[in-house]
Amino acid sequence: MKHLAPLLLIVAACGGKAATTTPGNTGGAASGPPYAALFEQGKTWTFALTFKSQPPPDIGPPTSGPAGTMTCTVAMAHAMDGKQMAKIECTADGDRVAGDGYAPAGYWVATADGLWHFDGSKSMDEVHAAPLDPKLMLIAATPAERQQESGDMDNGDGLEMVSAKAKDGGWCVGYAFAMGDEAGWELCFGADGGIASGNWFDAGATTNETSYVAK
Repeated sequence: MKHLAPLLLIVAACGGKAATTTPGNTGGAASGPPYAALFEQGKTWTFALTFKSQPPPDIGPPTSGPAGTMTCTVAMAHAMDGKQMAKIECTADGDRVAGDGYAPAGYWVATADGLWHFDGSKSMDEVHAAPLDPKLMLIAATPAERQQESGDMDNGDGLEMVSAKAKDGGWCVGYAFAMGDEAGWELCFGADGGIASGNWFDAGATTNETSYVAK
């Protein structure tokens, strides 16, 4: 479960306390943040999908293989009250497609501070009115590596975790939610500013992960 290592396992290593933010490569700042393409009306990406499933050994063997093609489009983008807002919608020719809660699908909101993601099942008015929790900011407008958690598992609350890390000349952002089972996603921006790759997952008794790579 490689996606859990940077998100959930770091939480355990930190003893349940919020991890610190550390400076990272800010090479993309001069030409805008690494996520600028998310807010280009009509921008489209096509991805090759791969699916893998890891059940408990007593249930069955792991499976993996290609899972078709997914196309994601910036269906709406506009600026309002100091925010950039966009909605990305995805379709697929196989049986796997990113749901409203998993990037790259859903709403994206950017301010002078950084980037947030919201479930695409919400309305635009709900997203516009939603508070932008600094703890859930995915990445700063001037990129820096970060690991941040919010919530308290000991009190029965769900635990939300976000991360940002430099990779291959670009940046990856991630989100995970844990409350018994886990689910989440990671999205990587390439050095050219587009969406290069990513994955989404759910992990209970069986771990399922769909990965995508730009074609």
